[in-house]
Amino acid sequence: MTLLELAKILDAIDRFQTFEAAANHLHKVRSALTYTIRTFENQYDIQIFDRSQHRVKWTAAGKALLEQGRQLLLSEHHALNLAKKIASGWETDIYIAYDELVNVSPILMLLKKFQQTCPDINIHLEAHRLNGCLDALLHHRADIVIGLSGQIPISSNLGYFEIGQVSFIFAISPSHPLANISGPISTDMIEQYTTIIASDSSLAMAPRSTGVQSPKNSIIFSSLALKKQAQIEGLGVGFLPKHLIGKELDNQVLIQKEVIQEKQSAKYYIAWHKASLGKGGRWLLEQMKNEHFIIQLFSE
Repeated sequence: MTLLELAKILDAIDRFQTFEAAANHLHKVRSALTYTIRTFENQYDIQIFDRSQHRVKWTAAGKALLEQGRQLLLSEHHALNLAKKIASGWETDIYIAYDELVNVSPILMLLKKFQQTCPDINIHLEAHRLNGCLDALLHHRADIVIGLSGQIPISSNLGYFEIGQVSFIFAISPSHPLANISGPISTDMIEQYTTIIASDSSLAMAPRSTGVQSPKNSIIFSSLALKKQAQIEGLGVGFLPKHLIGKELDNQVLIQKEVIQEKQSAKYYIAWHKASLGKGGRWLLEQMKNEHFIIQLFSE
């Protein structure tokens, strides 16, 4: 006799209210149920039912065993369903990385839709900067990456498609000394001031440059949002994605300055490991190819 077998018997007795009805439901004779319960009580010195009255009643220990047994039955149910899903091609976990340069809102909306379709799959979502997405993809810490930039290795194991091209502008606070400079600003002049940097989040790859090559000094932040806020506050200078600062430019808390050495625009991609994706990952990927989803990624 196993604890799982006992849990099924106790659950049936509680739901059907009599030993006879529980036995019929389990396709057993009543004496088999009684024998199983008595054997357990004697083996573990636990009384499940109080038999001192005409009608048997649950003891406190019996009630506790009933509730814990139901948790065991629920775990068995989930385990069997999970095994069936895996056998039929569904994943247990999907790992997604995205660059902070893209708008996370459409990603969250997609995940909400995914929950309704695949409620038993765990999603791991992680934000990255610069080489971070490529690093996560190449070192198998992400199944799908959104906002990958840089040189994508040619590999039959990877799939990808372009989602857009991003322009960067030199944006500073109106209170910064460079705000008063007329005409294009030289690199030598820029390098006299503190540069604001969003750190590269890659773990194994060499950090990528952020635009200003040889700053006098820098303040390094662990997020693109903090970099933008620091430039608004006038702590320093730097390039920012144009699509992320439209409101700040309109409100003139940031101003665009022309520079002699502009930062080149960059192409961005969605990429994935072909072998890593089961039915859930492929469902997500198909949704990500939707034009409306892609447009939203680069909205402010």
